[in-house]
Amino acid sequence: MDKTNIFFLIIVTIILFTSCNNKTNTLFYVKSKGKINSSVSILLPGDIKNKQSFDQKILPGDLLSIRNLQNETQVLGYSSSSGASISTNYLVENDSTVTLPFLNRMKLGGMLVPEAENFLNQSYSKNLLKEPIIKITITNLKVTLMGEFGRVGNIPLEPNKTFLTDIIAEAGGLSKRANLKKIKIIRGNLKNPEVILVNLQDLNSLGNDKLYLHNNDIIYAETKNSYKFLDGISSGSTILGIGISAVSAYLLIDRLKN
Repeated sequence: MDKTNIFFLIIVTIILFTSCNNKTNTLFYVKSKGKINSSVSILLPGDIKNKQSFDQKILPGDLLSIRNLQNETQVLGYSSSSGASISTNYLVENDSTVTLPFLNRMKLGGMLVPEAENFLNQSYSKNLLKEPIIKITITNLKVTLMGEFGRVGNIPLEPNKTFLTDIIAEAGGLSKRANLKKIKIIRGNLKNPEVILVNLQDLNSLGNDKLYLHNNDIIYAETKNSYKFLDGISSGSTILGIGISAVSAYLLIDRLKN
């Protein structure tokens, strides 16, 4: 093959690699299938017509603090030597059941927290307690932040309603590389998740109920295209340097042979 053609082939390969690099560096890349409004899009199946509940749903792996507010030490509580109640956590098993005092295995998984509280109120009031007031709190709530945040990783989620902007502030905000029009929330079963695309530059997004965070939500801040391009050039420059070195070595060996 002609030496000029070899060099040209290497350059073209590097350019193609750089142009493709932008998409391959984007996590959770999916095609849009539906929209709520200009600010929030449901990118994978989800019923956008139903009003969203602020209450957390109990799922396998959750740790539940269950208290009887009428009498902290009765049935669910334990008294210490000082007389103060000591709370305990109950694990939701893979089959969605929880083992509770006197009731044994009860299926709470899949219920919203208020539903589970009403269910246990009824269950304990049948034979054990008079008008109990059961309070359930999920104690291991968290969300995962990825991408262009001030701080990434797992962040504990408060049991009360937490909005997207609250968790962004807690993470130290977004970096200058973040694309404010493409913040993604990945929610639910990862085999068939609901993906919510948020445009933070549109104030209409702040009124959408879907932006109240759920346990185990993944929040991804995508990189601006300009920075993706610069990152691609940086990667391409490294490969270009390797390519030029390879061509130089080839030409040197070819010259020595001649």
